[in-house]
Amino acid sequence: METAPGGSAWDHGRAPAGASGRIVAAVKYPGRSDFRWGSFPSEPGYRIMPAVRLEREGAEKALERATNLLETVHPCGFLVFGGTSVMVRRFTEAVQREAAYPLIFAADVERGAGEQFRPLTVLPPPMALASVQEPEAAAAEAGRLTGSEALSAGINLLFAPVCDVNSNPRNPIINVRSFSDEGKTVSCLVRRWIESARATGAAVCAKHFPGHGSTGGDSHLEVVRATGGKRAAAAALGPFRAALEAGADCVMTAHIIVDAFDPDSPATLSRRIVTGILREKMGFDGVVVTDALGMAGTGMDEYAAALRAAEAGCDILLYPRDPKRLSRMLEENTVGGNESLRRIETLARHIAEATGYGFVRTLSLEMVIRVSGEVFRPEEVRILNDDERVNLKPLLEALAEKGISTSVFRKENAGVGEATREGGGEKTVSVLTGFPGAWRGRLGPAEELLKEVAPEGGLVAFGDPWILERFPKAAFRLSVPTLAPPVQRAVAAVLVGDAEPKGRLPVKLKRNGEGED
Repeated sequence: METAPGGSAWDHGRAPAGASGRIVAAVKYPGRSDFRWGSFPSEPGYRIMPAVRLEREGAEKALERATNLLETVHPCGFLVFGGTSVMVRRFTEAVQREAAYPLIFAADVERGAGEQFRPLTVLPPPMALASVQEPEAAAAEAGRLTGSEALSAGINLLFAPVCDVNSNPRNPIINVRSFSDEGKTVSCLVRRWIESARATGAAVCAKHFPGHGSTGGDSHLEVVRATGGKRAAAAALGPFRAALEAGADCVMTAHIIVDAFDPDSPATLSRRIVTGILREKMGFDGVVVTDALGMAGTGMDEYAAALRAAEAGCDILLYPRDPKRLSRMLEENTVGGNESLRRIETLARHIAEATGYGFVRTLSLEMVIRVSGEVFRPEEVRILNDDERVNLKPLLEALAEKGISTSVFRKENAGVGEATREGGGEKTVSVLTGFPGAWRGRLGPAEELLKEVAPEGGLVAFGDPWILERFPKAAFRLSVPTLAPPVQRAVAAVLVGDAEPKGRLPVKLKRNGEGED
């Protein structure tokens, strides 16, 4: 199967719109200075994580709604329910392409990724894993399998494991979702699960702080209390300490009242619990996410609960029924926003780096190769591309942010006649693309587009490096073998003098038909 140039989901897309007919010159790309990769939203809506139910909504409507929320709310990501793994992967990739910052895609996967997404593996519940002859090995394998399969579907944050100690045999909501009724066992298996899951690159969220195991009711349906006194409440924290020591990225709060800690407020809404215990006493500086806001356990309207949760120290406000309404309320009632935005951004960066983006970003300047000449800051950059598979949006955005004028030249069909512009001056940089692909019959732009290369300006070739041999008199020549967004932004940094290319040309190029560069 043919992939987009570079073979990555990040490379998939269309050339910038705005061209029709023959070769269209001077299509100015506006850029988006408010949102660019590496710059995260500062709006309160970034604290919101809406839910998407793919099969219930339908993939097309879900994508349309998610895209609209990106434009209006600027959420940190989405909680995804249901669908096939292929459907989910397509959805997460499509939504991420619409976002200019890394998104968090979360799912409830306590019993493996197959709990939500067919045909992935549905695992036995945690208590079943604890019952086998080698429970630590079973927990570790469950964490590994859950993380790797979730990532294969585009899910990068696991709402698991359950760290609750099921100390109440009549608990109607935790029960076998817990590893055990014994704190040491839960702590041990939670630790192994988290270590293995995080080793895959997935982020994990320990739940339901400070412990839902002693309750006798379902917090989805009613306000419930944790029983057992101060000693039991303190013991319930043990598995969460183990989770933090194992590197848990997030902690999800419980919509339960714990009399020993705060008899007046559910944990999600309690500053004593979220800030006082979890942050100050236990030293957790990661992301705190609420349980779903629509649950009855908060004892109040979900929007009022969201504001209270924010005041308590929660960062991500999960699954509001109307994200836009909550976003407006947060704008009117700013509570603890900056620190929460920082923590969520840190998590998003960690996820992006752990799942592969960071590898490319770290090496991005080493994938920009100076073949000849001295790079100068251009007055104009010409994009010469007629390959609809190519997406140069990251480069165009980065150049727009630097104040560089860009013109896009395209050719819609074969047989186009003369070029529409003259050669250009010394301060012009031309950008060519050339990637192999089935049914094209050629690598680079059509000959008509090549006439638009500024003969004495600079030249950047994405993909095919040998095309540079045709322009030996260019003031400078850069070879860039990938379209990965971090590398496109590195090219922009090189062009404006903010960075130096560090790549090494792995092939031999000839100059004027003889010798090698």
